[in-house]
Amino acid sequence: AYESKAYKEDYYNKKIENAIIKRSAVTGSLIHGYTEFDDYFGKHVDKFFTPEIDELYLYYHEGYVFGLQAIYRDSWGKTHKETYKGDLHMANNVTKENCQRAKMKLSYDEYVKEVYVEAGGEYVTFIKFVTNLGQTVQVGHQMGTPKNILPDQSKVMGIGGTHNICLNSIYFYYT
Repeated sequence: AYESKAYKEDYYNKKIENAIIKRSAVTGSLIHGYTEFDDYFGKHVDKFFTPEIDELYLYYHEGYVFGLQAIYRDSWGKTHKETYKGDLHMANNVTKENCQRAKMKLSYDEYVKEVYVEAGGEYVTFIKFVTNLGQTVQVGHQMGTPKNILPDQSKVMGIGGTHNICLNSIYFYYT
């Protein structure tokens, strides 16, 4: 099983073999010594399908984003879809019970097409996800006017970044 590791794998700079998959820029600070996570290289790269996000869980409290978790699904087949849980990306000394939680459940024909992220100093302070069907979920404290970090017509299929006490950096894989 994949476990989050202290920042040493440098997943963000690892070559993506599949030419249709792209990686967004990093928002926040990739800091050596902090815990690194990457659902694409940790969960998806060895599987023979293109994953989609089925559910998103965001953990936060008063302007701080503490962590996130995605449930992924197999994009093939309408009636029988395999789902699998991505790891919870949150510091071990922070418990889910002490955080507020926001959840987004996507329908079969729905996918995340826009992501807005802000970071202040070393922390991610705001995240907003928007689907192709107009569903949104956002957490944290919006300080400015964030821009969508994905190109038009994108479909998010994986998340990576680093965390210490809070989420420090985040980036996305998309097709």
